[in-house]
Amino acid sequence: MNPAQNLYDFLIEAKEGTRTGNQWPRDARHLQDDAGMDVQLQAVQDLIALRRGLDELEAKGRRISVYRKYLRAWTDMVMSYPEGWTNAVNPDLAFPSSTLDHLYSLASWFEQDARVPNEESQDELREFLGDVEGLIEGDETISWDLKNYLYRLVREMQNALADEQVFKRFDFEDAGRRLWTALHTASNMSGNEQTKKQWRDFADKLWWPTVAGALGSAPSIIAGVLTAGGH
Repeated sequence: MNPAQNLYDFLIEAKEGTRTGNQWPRDARHLQDDAGMDVQLQAVQDLIALRRGLDELEAKGRRISVYRKYLRAWTDMVMSYPEGWTNAVNPDLAFPSSTLDHLYSLASWFEQDARVPNEESQDELREFLGDVEGLIEGDETISWDLKNYLYRLVREMQNALADEQVFKRFDFEDAGRRLWTALHTASNMSGNEQTKKQWRDFADKLWWPTVAGALGSAPSIIAGVLTAGGH
C-alpha cells in the first residue's frame, strides 16, 4: 500500500473533475453515487494511513519533516475545505500543483520503505495460509459471509506469493492486519470451543503489533515477513 500515491491519484482526478464544466466538488467526485462515496471514504483512509506512515518513516530516521508542512493542505483537499461540496472552485487554487508535487515526491519514500518476505518467510506464510484455509473449510459455525471474506484474504496472499509481479507490489503488512482482524472475528463467532481456540491460536501465531514499530523479536509469521529484507 502506498497511501501517498493513492492520494495523489485521487486528488489529480478530483482537480480535473472540477475543471471539467466547472463542476462542484460534490458532483466532480460523484458523491451522490455509492461508488463515488466509497472512493471518497477510501481517500480518507489513505490520508490516515499517510499520517501514520510519516510517523513510522520519521521513527526510522527518514528526513520527512518538509512533508509534514503539507499535511494540512492535503487534508483540506481531500475534505474540500474550506470550499465545501456545493460551491464552484478554481481547480488551480484549490489544488496547487506545487503542493501536489510534494505528495507525489513523498510516494517514493513509501516505495523505498516497502517490505517483502524472504524465501524462508514465504514458505512459513504459505504453510500458515494452508492451515487457515483448512480451518475455514472445517468450521461450519461461522457465517458464510465471514468464510468468503477469509477465503478472499487467503487467496489474495497466496496469489501474491505465487506471482512474481504481484509479489513485488503487494502490501503484506496491510494484508496481515486484515487477516489478523478476521481471525479474531472468526474466534469470537465460532460456536465450537475447539475451533474457537484454533482461530485464536492462528491469530496469536500471526500476531499483530498494536504500536507501530513494535515488531521486536515476537515469534510470529507476520513479524518474520515484515522484518525480512528481501526474497
